[in-house]
Amino acid sequence: KPGIANPALFMAATALRYATDANSNESRATAEKFLGTIKETLTNSMKPEAIEFSVHALSAVLRRRDYRPAALDLGLIKLIGQILVQACNGESAVITQLTYETLLCVWLLSFDYGCMAELHREKIIPKIHRVLQRAQKEKVIRLCLMVYQNFCQAQRKYYNARNSIGEFVDPSIYLLGSQLSDREKGPNYYVDLIGIGIMKTLWQLARRKFGDDDIAASVEDLTQVLDQNMDAVTSFSEYKGEVLSGSLEWSPVHTSTKFWKENATKFEENGYEALRELAEIIQRSRDDLTLAVACHDVGEIVRYHPSGRMILSVPQVKGLKEKVMGLMSHSNPEVAKNALVAVQKIMVQKWEFIQ
Repeated sequence: KPGIANPALFMAATALRYATDANSNESRATAEKFLGTIKETLTNSMKPEAIEFSVHALSAVLRRRDYRPAALDLGLIKLIGQILVQACNGESAVITQLTYETLLCVWLLSFDYGCMAELHREKIIPKIHRVLQRAQKEKVIRLCLMVYQNFCQAQRKYYNARNSIGEFVDPSIYLLGSQLSDREKGPNYYVDLIGIGIMKTLWQLARRKFGDDDIAASVEDLTQVLDQNMDAVTSFSEYKGEVLSGSLEWSPVHTSTKFWKENATKFEENGYEALRELAEIIQRSRDDLTLAVACHDVGEIVRYHPSGRMILSVPQVKGLKEKVMGLMSHSNPEVAKNALVAVQKIMVQKWEFIQ
């Protein structure tokens, strides 16, 4: 039975971690049963006191690289991302330790390129940033930075492998680009990191005093790497980073005519990724400010995209128009107003006629 302190689960985790025959049929079967038990626990509850032991046991098993692909296949990465969002809120000793153990799982998984690709799809970069922004414990901060360093290192290795530069690279690194529309270009984790505002966070961390010298070294390393790649970042990359974070506010980019004129067609990139995320926000967000800004942005996309309202007909955002229309009756007047204006832009052929 899954639980906080299940002796059988602890013994299984220990046995798997130190197994000398991790690739044997018996070990694989035990690992799958163990990971299935972990998944059951995490699926049934996100309460810290209900999952802390299971996450600790999982972090022990993931120290063995042999078991990481199984965690990916069972869908545990999605659940790990949910823990960071739903359970790791607060400063109690239990939550701090749970946050640390969850980040440890993420860090261990990020050494497997297949797992890293899935972590990215589950938006682990902005999720970790939210943890980092409020973290006080050094061990939590250190792990956040270490995960980001792995993403940066992976992008460098992907580029080198594509261009036959430098050291031998594990061929599995191409998994990082397997789900992207532009496989040749590959992932751009630098842009993702800069887009979520990591440079400001690094600057703030650099001003703090830490007992752990590794934190200062990681801050310096990330700052240097991202500074060198700053030229690759456009205002649209920063905008996409904000959208991926799931939290929007009235920053200048949203009200800039120049931005929308120059970037409207970029919403088609990566399978309409940014537009899909806006649709997701409008469907799931409970934050009034975020909803108001998202509705405004949908209206601006329609206004400035060459296809106009037809861009909302692509399969990737099916039902988006109806979702925006539904928000016209929202209890918050700011949300209702921006939804109404967006619908006006969607319904007319020439926006200037109703200016």
